[in-house]
Amino acid sequence: MPNNLIRRLIILGGLSIIGIIFIQSYWLLKTWDIKDKEFDQTVNIVLRNVAERMSKYNKTILPKSELVQRRSSNYYAVNINSEVDAGLLEQYLLQEMSKQSLNIDFEYAVYNCSTDELVYGNYCSSENLDEKTIKKNKKLPKFKDLIYYFVVRFPKRESFLLANRNMTLTLTILSILAIVFFLYSMWVIMEQKRLSELQKDFINNMTHEFKTPISSIKIASDFLSNDERVKNDHRLSKYIQIIREQNQRLNDQVEKVLNVARLEKDSIELKKEIFEINQTLEDVINNESLKMKQGNISFNRLDQK
Repeated sequence: MPNNLIRRLIILGGLSIIGIIFIQSYWLLKTWDIKDKEFDQTVNIVLRNVAERMSKYNKTILPKSELVQRRSSNYYAVNINSEVDAGLLEQYLLQEMSKQSLNIDFEYAVYNCSTDELVYGNYCSSENLDEKTIKKNKKLPKFKDLIYYFVVRFPKRESFLLANRNMTLTLTILSILAIVFFLYSMWVIMEQKRLSELQKDFINNMTHEFKTPISSIKIASDFLSNDERVKNDHRLSKYIQIIREQNQRLNDQVEKVLNVARLEKDSIELKKEIFEINQTLEDVINNESLKMKQGNISFNRLDQK
């Protein structure tokens, strides 16, 4: 694979990964923001209904503004112009949360004006957990700007929001798997590229080492073929001819190896040629004549009588 193509794949893949991460992060943050707003609206409805029921029970008038105040991500204060009955408050909270299908753990506390303390009420679990497994936070903060109020805290808000985002989390996991698969594919490509470079270096070194003895054999065979004593000896001339032909054959094989290397670079064109098969067979028989004599093997032409 050409280096330019690999660079383009890496650049495009890197840009794709950055784009996927950016879009996925934006989508996660956007979804989290939407779910958080939905949660806040539902909690406001629940606490407002509870405050109205408490006001109706105590026959008091609620403040016209800032009735429900979100003091932190999971902590709410409800300003009410009357004393609060903790037992009645818990009953109203459970009922209103059930109406809004808000199945989440919460704990509440009521401010006591006489003692200037925030009296812890109870931890209400939607799963009926054992008291030993529940982590209560009895040191809930109080507020000096409010007189009659109660506070509600949702300790499992984050896990509750995550539980309602199964599809988003599934898509995120799939995106991460796709990114990991892409990175692994790029690693495999780079590893194959490295092995291909090693193979090319090996072929270049091997052919270079072969070319040197092939050239030496060719020079020696040409020198021997021009010697008068060899020319006068038919047997030696035939052996020298076999050496030259086999040397040329070895050189052709080396050239084929080089052509294969060029073929990977798309720099070779195949040329179709017509050849005489009888002449090729005769060349093969002549080249193997020494082995044939040692094995007492002979060939006859079919057209010979």
